[in-house]
Parts: sequence; C-alpha cells; structure tokens
Amino acid sequence: MDSRLTKKPSTVILIALISSPSFGATLFTPAMPAIMDDFNISEGASQFSLTIFVIGYALGQLIYGPFAIRFGRKPVIYFGLFIAVIGSLLSALSAPFESYGLLLFGRIVTAFGASVGLVLTYTIINDCYNEQQARRVVPVVSAAFAVIPFLGVAIGGVLVERVAWQSCFYFLFFYYLAVLYCTTFLPETANSLDRSATKISVVIAKYQHALGDSRLLIFSILYGLTTVMVFIFSASAPIVAVNTLGMSAQDYGFLAFLISFSYLSGNLCSAGLSKKFSAMNMIGAGVLIFGPSLVALFGFSVMGYLNIYTFFIPFFCSFFGISLAYTNVIVMASSHYEDRVTGSSLMNFISMSMAVLGVVLIEVIPGPLVVKLPIELFVIVIGYCLLFLYSKRFIR
Repeated sequence: MDSRLTKKPSTVILIALISSPSFGATLFTPAMPAIMDDFNISEGASQFSLTIFVIGYALGQLIYGPFAIRFGRKPVIYFGLFIAVIGSLLSALSAPFESYGLLLFGRIVTAFGASVGLVLTYTIINDCYNEQQARRVVPVVSAAFAVIPFLGVAIGGVLVERVAWQSCFYFLFFYYLAVLYCTTFLPETANSLDRSATKISVVIAKYQHALGDSRLLIFSILYGLTTVMVFIFSASAPIVAVNTLGMSAQDYGFLAFLISFSYLSGNLCSAGLSKKFSAMNMIGAGVLIFGPSLVALFGFSVMGYLNIYTFFIPFFCSFFGISLAYTNVIVMASSHYEDRVTGSSLMNFISMSMAVLGVVLIEVIPGPLVVKLPIELFVIVIGYCLLFLYSKRFIR
C-alpha cells in the first residue's frame, strides 16, 4: 500500500519537531552580548557560538537520513532529541564552570541532536503526502518553524533581562524533553527498513545519485539562500540592535517576535493560494517582495540612515516574501525525488552548509556588523534572483 495513504502524523507534533533545531539556534541569541561580557570575548567569538551550532546542524542532515532508512523514523528521532537534551545541559553548565569551550561543545552537541527534527519532519511529510498535498502541509509546518524560533528570541530576551543568560539553556533542556515526549505519539511512517542503508558505499552512492538530480540541486541551493538570510539575521541583528542601536535584549526580542508574524502571514498566504497559483509563481512573488525590501536596507546603510525603523521595517517586509519563496522552494526541491529520505537529507545539508558559510563570512569580513549585514544580504538577493531565473529551465 502507498505509504502516503497511511495514518497521517499530527501536524502539531511535526511543528514541535521541526522547530526544535531552530528554536535551539535562536533562543540564546539575545544572550550573545552578555556572553561577550561574561567570558570577555570579542564580537566575532560570540557569534561563533551560533556558527558552531549551524555546523552541527548541517552535519546532522547527512547522518540521520541513512539511519532513518535502516532503523525507522521514530528510533532516530528519539536518539537525536536525547542528544539535544544532553547538549543543552552541557551549555548551561558552562556558566558555573566558567568555560566558553564547554559552551561551544554543548552547542555543537545540541545542534547535532536537534538537527534530526528538520530532516525527519520533511521525510515524514514526503512519506505521507503527495506533491499537491505537501504544498498545503509544508507552509503550515514551516509557519510554526518560523514563529516558534522568534518566540524563542522573545523568551530568550526576557530570560536574559530577568534571570541570566545561562537560563536560556536550562529552558532548552526542558523544551527538548517535552518535544521528545510528544514524538512518542507519532506513527512510524517507514514502509520498510533497509539493513544496508548505513553501509558507507551505499550512503555515498545514494548521495551521488541525488547530486545528479539538477532540480533537487538547484532548488536546494535556493532553499539554502533563504536559510542564509534568516540565519545571518539571527546571528547579527541582536548585536546590531543592542550594541549599535542601543536597544535592550528584551526590546530586541519583542521586535524579532513581531517579524515572525510577518513570516507567519507569508506561510499562511502560501498555503491558502497553493491551489490557485503554481509553486514557481509563489516563489517569484516572494522574490518581488524580499528583494526590494533588502535592497532598501542596503540603501539606508549606504546613505547612513540606519535606525530602529530603517533597520527593522525592511526585515519585517522581507520576511513575508522570504516565507512565500521558502515553503514552495522546499516542495520543488524534493517532492519529485523517489528516495525521499536521501532527497530531504541532501536538501537540508546544502541549506545548512550555506547557512554556515553565510554566518562565517559575516564574522570574518572586516568592518562593523551594521555595515556588513546589509551588504551580504544585498549580494544574496542578487544571487537568488539570477538562480531563480535559471531554475525555470528544469520545470516541465
């Protein structure tokens, strides 16, 4: 029987699962200025705590896929979330041990564990829904995938202001325990298991075959470019807001949470219009919104007119467009690919690897963040537009 006709998973649980890595990545971002002060480290070193998380996040995408084919979806989910629980505790303990190295180690352990949420959520969706159905489910799941991390930023801002920065990691410890419990109610969506799936030769052959699929590769890169925009905002915006614009961590968290509603609106709009417009039309609409918004941010920066309004309003507008493109690019990338686990794993690995590159670049390029951030986003917009035009040749 077609696995797409089996019992459907709870959308609420899928939302909790897919949000687990990004929630872990962003909840602590309001704490970055405080971490700089407590450990007496530089701005770049503070950002590295996010960079190393994204590295662990990316590596997990390739590893969990083969194990999900070999052992099933649920056992792999349990393992990953348990690792995230341990990593969060290690991160929290870095404060009493006064060890920034322990914080970094805890972050990469958390990321490696939590990354199971992204790849397995899309795998389960592809197990259970055809392409047209997925265009309605993915925006709903992705909407929460966006809102919950920004909610995390808001929560993190309050925790930093009212308690201490390390409280963010204790919060994550209990959050991952709660998600682990919720996933016990998911159905197992693997139709069959393949004992050879974890053999190195088999894994390499499957990923080589997936890399040969032009549609999967091109749309995975587009997916990656939207992910880069979100992650460099998460890595840089709190430092710009607090250190340059003079905002408190709590105020920044509140504004970031407002931006999440723009992203939520775009996802709900994408879901509602999925029957009327093609995925390519929705991606194009998204480009026409986030492109001019981020170009405007670049213009304000060049003219020296950046303030709270000219910094956050372009992001508020652009995140609506990013969400329109983001959800449809995901469907275009992997829904056609027969090996759903491998396709989803490669798509997410490419996406998160590009996020690593984007965050590293903004760290190593000399100059103040308030200048570097608009420039990097401007370059990404140009690259996205050119690649989107090129991608049309792969759609029949």
